[in-house]
Amino acid sequence: MSFTVCVRPRLLTFSRHLMLAGTALCLVTTNPAIAQTAPASSASARSFNIPAQPLRDALRQLMQQGSLQIGFEAADVDGKTSSPVSGSMSAGEALSRLLAGSGLTFRYLTAGSVVIERAPQSADGAIQLGPVRVEGEGGGSGYASIAPSITSDPDATENTRSFTTRIMSSATHLPLTMRETPQSVTVLTSARIAADNLVDLVDVAMATPGLRRASNDARPNFMSRGFAIDTLTQDGIVSEYIGDEDTLGNLAMQDRVEIVRGATGMMQGSGNPAGAINMIRKRPTSTWQFKGAASVGSWDDYRAMADVSGPLTKDGRVRIRLVGSFQDAGNYYDLAFNDKHLGYVTVDIDLTERTTLNIGYSHVYSNRNMSWGGLPTSYDGSHLDLPRSTFIGNEWEYDKNKADTFYLSLIHDFGADWKLSFNGARVKRSYDMLATWVVPTPDVGGYGHVWYKGVTSRRQIAGDLKLSGPVSLLGREHDLVIGGTFNRQTRSTDEWMEGWDAPLTSGVDPLTWNHAAPMPDVSSTSRWYSYYPRTPFEQISVYSAGRFGLAASLDLLLGARLDWFDRVQPGGTESYSVNGHLTKYAGLTWKFARQHSAYVSYTDVFQPQSLRGLDGNYLPPRAGENYEIGVKGEYLDGALNGSIALFRVEESNRPAYLTDQSGCTIAPQACFGAAGLVRSEGVDIELQGALAEGWQIGGGFTYSNVRYRKDANPVNIGKRLDATVPTTLFKLSTQYTLPGSLDRLTLGGRINWQSKMYWDEENAYGDIARNQQNAYLIADLSATYRLTDHLNVKLDVNNVFDKTYYSAIGYGGLYGASEMFGEPRNFLLTVSANF
Repeated sequence: MSFTVCVRPRLLTFSRHLMLAGTALCLVTTNPAIAQTAPASSASARSFNIPAQPLRDALRQLMQQGSLQIGFEAADVDGKTSSPVSGSMSAGEALSRLLAGSGLTFRYLTAGSVVIERAPQSADGAIQLGPVRVEGEGGGSGYASIAPSITSDPDATENTRSFTTRIMSSATHLPLTMRETPQSVTVLTSARIAADNLVDLVDVAMATPGLRRASNDARPNFMSRGFAIDTLTQDGIVSEYIGDEDTLGNLAMQDRVEIVRGATGMMQGSGNPAGAINMIRKRPTSTWQFKGAASVGSWDDYRAMADVSGPLTKDGRVRIRLVGSFQDAGNYYDLAFNDKHLGYVTVDIDLTERTTLNIGYSHVYSNRNMSWGGLPTSYDGSHLDLPRSTFIGNEWEYDKNKADTFYLSLIHDFGADWKLSFNGARVKRSYDMLATWVVPTPDVGGYGHVWYKGVTSRRQIAGDLKLSGPVSLLGREHDLVIGGTFNRQTRSTDEWMEGWDAPLTSGVDPLTWNHAAPMPDVSSTSRWYSYYPRTPFEQISVYSAGRFGLAASLDLLLGARLDWFDRVQPGGTESYSVNGHLTKYAGLTWKFARQHSAYVSYTDVFQPQSLRGLDGNYLPPRAGENYEIGVKGEYLDGALNGSIALFRVEESNRPAYLTDQSGCTIAPQACFGAAGLVRSEGVDIELQGALAEGWQIGGGFTYSNVRYRKDANPVNIGKRLDATVPTTLFKLSTQYTLPGSLDRLTLGGRINWQSKMYWDEENAYGDIARNQQNAYLIADLSATYRLTDHLNVKLDVNNVFDKTYYSAIGYGGLYGASEMFGEPRNFLLTVSANF
């Protein structure tokens, strides 16, 4: 046997998600693929019995019999037949025999996972077979790799143990690395979700650089670059409008969350220039696995989760995943409760070697008391310095949300990396809320309760169909995608509200309130407003995007989207339509060094408005432009990603509530006016991934200054758009597994710092008062101990220094409730299992 060792750079196309820019060591030999070296943990002998058959089926059997995760491209294995494997041997040797004569080789990424790749050929046609290269635990640069997916989603982050990912497509529909995406992006991977105990969208906002929860009560309101994020997408389909009627995106069924900061018109067609949150569901795994966790924490916080997945058929063509979770929790304020549960089932079916159907169902439910409107300030607008446990509500208040979702995904691989995919969903949501908030009662002193009840039902059917793949033109490789979406939602709402003229209670002292207001008799109260019959919303879109290789180091991204909107307004008698609106996207990336790229991007901003002015006519759509320029770096073979960006967003026609409603012709609905031109400018810096073996990090610094540039009221020009949103945020999350004999212990920590926020408003005495929260820092710590190879125990301590602070503030004392405390120091103990 003769052999020669060589080093050959290799750059694969975009759709080869498993390896994007690496080098492969080559071994020239005349024999079939043989595992020359394997990690010790994979070298133990197992019994194999795999007959000759289609290679894809044989690989699935080897994964089951050898407990080995195998990543491959469908185009590489389809149409090939395996060699038979029988007897006792290591998993690596079995795979070598299986691939004999196929022209394929493999390399280890971790001790339990490999990736299959085409064996290169020399000039004389001889096959050069790569040796086993260990890139994960067990040898090599273990921190510098991301293991291949063990599900039908090639970009899944499960079991990678990484705080970053190779590929994302939530900015342009194109599968790009983070370095190739010309916008500020963050991916909260499966490892990050587990490390930071992320449960729902509130936690996502707390963990993501540049995002902030800005609401001053229990209702969600998320901000980015000074604007509100108003939509949530699930697997690329707009599924929720963030506000009162949401289920807060239970993360137990999500593999990862992809966040884009800045305008995302290519993905949504319309929306605020704040950004987008795209949640990606877990898919069934190719081998059987079980994950479970049970937690107990401060304020009677009890949680449990179970996740089981694997093949249902012997050949592995049908796979299933079941996930269940619940939380029964109190909170730091009186009478608090926060109950959640989730049920999720999903099935993968390989209809052919190139076609996979994924179907699923999820049920998500949450119920909590609202603390609606937060805590009041004093009449002069200052803090009342109430205890953090204060709740000026009542025991009978609730906020119930429920969502039932049926979905399906169909992917067909035509070969040569061309794929046709369809995602569809049918969603049924219900929302039922009964709550109070407090307002000043100057005539008797103290405060009084206003009550509100709302019952909403929403239905949605949506789908997205797209075709994507590479093309060769003028000697260069390019990537294209073309597709279309359909989204139809109907809604009916009944609302009751009383108390402005005669409060449910009056003269309430927040320090001595006993939560004893009588429950209102809704049946004897006339509806305040009713959206009936159902309010239909319909959006049809077509889009196309391309990455064009202008030169070896220069790529041009172009995209366009046409949208047709039709919305019937409350009452069902009037329609608001937009026909064929064009959204444009452009980006240029330049790889000026092996690890660095510079980029510039542009997209326009467009959002139809359903709000109306004094004359009853609809406000003109919000419109504007989003610019971004930056530098990105990709280090350690993609295991660490960094970026720095400068951005500018301009938006006109923002709605502003008119304080004088006397001329409003659509009462009891409120009238609004266009607020002129607003400009947001700032910087965005982020680092996520591995710093060293066993050390993961995710963090970022964001500064954004949002001010009026034009306005009908000259007093507003130059002022902050919303001073309750801090200009500066710094977030850092990290975990480190100790080396050597201490490797059973993993330490973690989180830091959240923000600049001051304030609100100037006329108080109850007619003076302008400022309600302010100074800059603050919150620190969390965690420690995880690996009891066995399958069992961990983890302790989290949040707000270690027990900092007292207001997480949100709002208007002054004239209008009542305005602020909300952040959580005091608390603990969470978790036992988790993984088999």
